[in-house]
Amino acid sequence: MIRTWKMLGYPAILTAALAAAPSLAEADDTAKQNSDTKKVTLDDINESLKSVQKKLEEYRLSANIMGEDLQSLKNKVAQLEKDMNLLRSRSSTSNYQPTAPPTPNAGAGRVRLVNSWPATVTILLNDRSFRVESGQEVNVKDMPVGTFTYEVLEARPDNTVVHIREKQPRTLASGETFTIHVHPR
Repeated sequence: MIRTWKMLGYPAILTAALAAAPSLAEADDTAKQNSDTKKVTLDDINESLKSVQKKLEEYRLSANIMGEDLQSLKNKVAQLEKDMNLLRSRSSTSNYQPTAPPTPNAGAGRVRLVNSWPATVTILLNDRSFRVESGQEVNVKDMPVGTFTYEVLEARPDNTVVHIREKQPRTLASGETFTIHVHPR
């Protein structure tokens, strides 16, 4: 903006200074003709000044629009940072399934996962994830006896994760089948 002002303002000031300077060596007729020339020159200067003011106002409006766009981008970056920090604070889980079958455990039970929820859910069983489609059931064999935890999550299309059921501790006895039924309330 300053560069534009310098580019347009200095010639206008110089023109005004030269047009206003008196000419002592000229005659009356020449002086009258010179005042007409000065008048045209002043009109030109006023027109030039109005043009500069108009351009300045256009630049000011453009700067306001760019400022609003910049603020919008800053807000979006702040929201992304907030989402990233939220994701970092969650416990990480792995979808890794061991390739070798687990050895049968005499002191083990089973957990049955049933999904009546209208969407696919992920059930974290001792921080091990099991994806269960809607209307399906999954049997987890050879669960160690004792206390275990589970929680139920749903991943939405907008990439948000909703806790259907928070982490719950439960106890499993030897030979027992514990059923986790996910259904609308």
